[in-house]
Amino acid sequence: MINLKDDYAEVQVPNGTEPLTLRVRQVGYLQAAPLLQKIKDDPRAGFAELVAECVTDADGNRFTVDEVTRLRAEVAKPIIEKVMEVNGLKFTTSEDEPEKN
Repeated sequence: MINLKDDYAEVQVPNGTEPLTLRVRQVGYLQAAPLLQKIKDDPRAGFAELVAECVTDADGNRFTVDEVTRLRAEVAKPIIEKVMEVNGLKFTTSEDEPEKN
């Protein structure tokens, strides 16, 4: 079960000595549809756009697509997992593409 606070969930990511808490919001279907198609066509760019659309810091500042593509794997992985969880996405086993639940 996802524990949403207002309209977002929180995820903590490594940030030096103290973890950084980010907020992940759910996007609506009209926002998600073109992003899901982009993920199918170009997974790296599509996920970067989805994360940039869904994730903010505690002050409400969003990441740019360029910033998302430069995240280290240990930071990007929990963010992407939470974005997928909050938005009801999962990977299919056959083609390894995300699908909307």
